[in-house]
Amino acid sequence: MKFDTNLDAKLDRNLRQVHAHFEQRAFDYDDLIPRLIPRYREQHDLILQLIPFESNANIKVIDLGGIYSKVRQFPTSST
Repeated sequence: MKFDTNLDAKLDRNLRQVHAHFEQRAFDYDDLIPRLIPRYREQHDLILQLIPFESNANIKVIDLGGIYSKVRQFPTSST
């Protein structure tokens, strides 16, 4: 049985390409969504205001998606 000795290199290259593709889509999404959803940024700001903790509180957060960049304003939090 012959094995492809370049398989690891091919997989690594493919994974890098997939990662780059998703990074670009995330960038596109972050740029597009605020233009499509009225008051998108204000909604996120309101969500943060409703969190009943100071920004330096050591809290645990379940990230359900979409607001992770805002949760980073709580530097001692963990997700």
